[in-house]
Amino acid sequence: MPANVKTVRSDLGSTGLALVMDVYWVDTGFWYDFADGEFRAIPATQNVVVTEPSPYRYSGSTLAIGTKWTNGQYIFRFKTAVTFIPVSAGIQEVINDVLITEINTTFSYFKTLSDLIGKVLSKLMGV
Repeated sequence: MPANVKTVRSDLGSTGLALVMDVYWVDTGFWYDFADGEFRAIPATQNVVVTEPSPYRYSGSTLAIGTKWTNGQYIFRFKTAVTFIPVSAGIQEVINDVLITEINTTFSYFKTLSDLIGKVLSKLMGV
């Protein structure tokens, strides 16, 4: 069974930035390798360019490759593409290969707790 798609976003107070993203698995100290979707100490491709689908919102939605992610905490960092200085970061929980919440630095993506529960259940049930 292929890994679930994990969509990550960050709402920033700026637009038109050239950004990249990386993912760090807190429990192991490994980084996500965008070349093959595996986690390792020294990835071949640690950063991926992220897009700006709407003003002030950046998305990195290329996290569908590779194996299922193990339950745990993962840090997603959005960084400037030239200097690699982080401009946004957040710790996210993965349970049963589902990213429970999305990074959002200005407002909650899930409007209510029932919205969050509904999204998690639909992912787990494959609906």
